[in-house]
Amino acid sequence: MTGSAIRYIVVDMAKVELMGYRCQRCSHEWFPRDKDQEPKVCPKCKSPYWASRRKDAWTQTFTAGVQYGDWRGTVAADDVNVTALGESLRKKGLISTSEFLVGLELSRFERDTLRGASKIDWPVYISAFVIEAANYDEAKAYIETNNPIRCRKVRLDLTFDKFMALFKRFNLTLGRRDLGLIGREYLAQENDSE
Repeated sequence: MTGSAIRYIVVDMAKVELMGYRCQRCSHEWFPRDKDQEPKVCPKCKSPYWASRRKDAWTQTFTAGVQYGDWRGTVAADDVNVTALGESLRKKGLISTSEFLVGLELSRFERDTLRGASKIDWPVYISAFVIEAANYDEAKAYIETNNPIRCRKVRLDLTFDKFMALFKRFNLTLGRRDLGLIGREYLAQENDSE
């Protein structure tokens, strides 16, 4: 078999190795009906390019970026429950038991403001990044020894409020680009506006 072969080992009286396929576009795994003929398309996403990765799939850097970058910053958050999001994604069938959640991305784009939506209705786009790892230690070891990090980006159907509810505490700090504020100490006088 060519393409991306996957292996399953079934333990009973003896070990048996079964060969199947994994779509490089949607990560769907399946066993072929005809073991002598390579599939023409992925049975789930119907892509005829199931055996090859997208050319731009691994060319991004795990950092925030926008068109002009007028503001730069940092963000920190504390989970409400460390495993809640990963477990929720597994229950919904968005990630498998062999995948571990390693990152999140929240985006909003200019075109959304041009559609006439009120400010409270502006859509946000939330994605999860997962890698093949059973737990935190395996994920950490994989990330430390691989470059680029091969991951899968999963689009989440969450509102901004539901996204924020994943965290006990959330802090975002932005500074004007090229002023060198990030990481600097400061003294600020509080001025409560009423």
